[in-house]
Amino acid sequence: VSTQSTGTSRHKTGMKASLRFAIVGLGNVGKAFDGTRHNVGFECIERLAARRNMQFKSSKTANCRYAMASGLSIQRREDEAALFVVQPHTFMNLSGTGVRGFIDYFKIPSNNILVVCDDIHLPLGHIRLRRKGSSGGQKGIESIMRHLGTPRFDRLKVGVDDTGQPRSPGSTAQFVLGRFPMHIQSTVDAAYEHTVDACEMWLDEGPIKVMNHFNGTSLSSIPEDE
Repeated sequence: VSTQSTGTSRHKTGMKASLRFAIVGLGNVGKAFDGTRHNVGFECIERLAARRNMQFKSSKTANCRYAMASGLSIQRREDEAALFVVQPHTFMNLSGTGVRGFIDYFKIPSNNILVVCDDIHLPLGHIRLRRKGSSGGQKGIESIMRHLGTPRFDRLKVGVDDTGQPRSPGSTAQFVLGRFPMHIQSTVDAAYEHTVDACEMWLDEGPIKVMNHFNGTSLSSIPEDE
């Protein structure tokens, strides 16, 4: 079932579906997972909501926690837009059920979503936006691809490799479910904030601008806006 075309349907916000955008952060629910590398998506979404003074609420229907802001002016569209920031509460490996349920319920086209997730292949301080392609082994992305029936959706990969050391086979789960050392917390915080900057740019100016500005650069080399 395709979510690409929604015509001029209106639902919940009273706005055209094509003017709704969702930024989805992936992670696992529960105190045991707070602060883990695998939950960077949750963390970045919470910071984005705080930056915009958006208040979260829970939806049992969509099985998620989300916040919404409407009446937004963005550079890439002439009409006002609505933004949803979303945390699926289905656990990482079942993220697709939560994402599909949410965008179906609020009639958000799949080409208007950005998924924020951890990437063990990227160093801490690096982020990379991709518009399609494989999951790279990220189980949440795999689940979303399966439930949307397409690999064509924007995903923002957040580097979580703070060691630079090769990992033994089978150690990935232990690594992503671990936490960053306290002595690098300031670097982690900076990485989260510049991920939020990329999310803001995606909403305002679109994915191509994000790719040109952030892909292939490290945290220390991100150019300032002119």
